[in-house]
Amino acid sequence: MITKIGHIGMEPTQAMRIFCNTDNWPRWMPGIRGASTLDRSENGARIALEQSFHGREFYQELNCQFSENQVKLIQLKGSLRRWECNWRFSLPPDGLGTTVTSEMDIEVGGLMGLLASGRMLNQFLEQTFRETLQRLEQRGRSLALAAPIHTTPDQDVILQIFETDQELELWFGGRTYRLKAV
Repeated sequence: MITKIGHIGMEPTQAMRIFCNTDNWPRWMPGIRGASTLDRSENGARIALEQSFHGREFYQELNCQFSENQVKLIQLKGSLRRWECNWRFSLPPDGLGTTVTSEMDIEVGGLMGLLASGRMLNQFLEQTFRETLQRLEQRGRSLALAAPIHTTPDQDVILQIFETDQELELWFGGRTYRLKAV
C-alpha cells in the first residue's frame, strides 16, 4: 500500500464534486486523454480511461465508488496486474482547505514490473499525486471564477456564459439557461 497526503486550498465538498465528475477528468487530471462513462449510478460509475504516461498509451476500465468524503477506484480491466486507489477528502484540524489522502494498492506485472523498481514507482506516483493536487486546485479556482460580474449601478451586464463541470450556463436578460456541455 502506497499512501500520499497533501493539502489543497478548497473545501472538501468542492474537491469531491470535481473529483466525482469523471467525464471531466481529461480537463485536469494528469495523463488522462479520454474518459467515457460506461454506466452510472447514484453512488458510483464504471468508466473507461485512455491514458498517456511517459509516451506510453494505456487503457483502463474502472469501477468508481463515491461516498461522502471518499472516492474508491478499482481497476476492472487494464495494463496493471492489480490497481486500487482510495482518495479521501477531509477538513484539516485548522479548518482551512482540504487534506487529500491517496492510498494505492498496485501490482505491476509483466516486463514493466521487472523493470520498474519500487523506488522508481514511488517517485512516479509522488510526482503524479502532486500534479493531481495542483491541477485539482486550479480546476476549483477556474470553476469559482464562473460567478456573476459585479457592476456599478450605471452599468448593465447583458450576457455571460460560463462553463461548469456539468454544462454551459448562459445568463441573459436576468435569466439563467443551462445547456449540456458537449
